[in-house]
Formats: sequence, C-alpha cells, structure tokens
Amino acid sequence: MPFRPGCVDDHDPYVPEPGRSREHPRLAGRRSVPWDPARFGSYDAAMIVTDHDGVDDRGLLQACRLVVDTRNACRRAGAAGENLVLA
Repeated sequence: MPFRPGCVDDHDPYVPEPGRSREHPRLAGRRSVPWDPARFGSYDAAMIVTDHDGVDDRGLLQACRLVVDTRNACRRAGAAGENLVLA
C-alpha cells in the first residue's frame, strides 16, 4: 500500500504554540487550531490524547465521524456513540 501523507491539526487550550525543543523540533511553530465544532466534520477522525477540563468532549463526539479516545474523556463526560473508539 503506497504511503499517502495526511494533514494533522491539534487543539490545545493551554499550549497555543509549542516552543522549540530538542525532542520535538518539528512541532516548533505549529499553532493550535481554534475549537470549531462546525469544522470537525471535515476531519476523518479526532483523537483525544489529553483530558482537559475545558474541552467539550461530548460536542466533539457529536460533530466527528470517528473519535479515538485514549484518555477515557468521553465516558467521564457521559458521552457515548458508535463513532467512539476507546484506546
């Protein structure tokens, strides 16, 4: 199967733009995208890698085709659906 590059965006209300680091030099200059549920449907999937209190996990699950939740954030928010995968 040939490699097809993808596009990855991230949203982090606490780190809008990561600084330069030796461990992750390619992340320097990336900007966190605004929280916009109307835009979520355009993504193939969303992945929750950090459980932030101020993030609407229930709204994310409603707006996305697929949500991979690595932190059990949706369940804690009382959200469930066929488009939710716990990892």
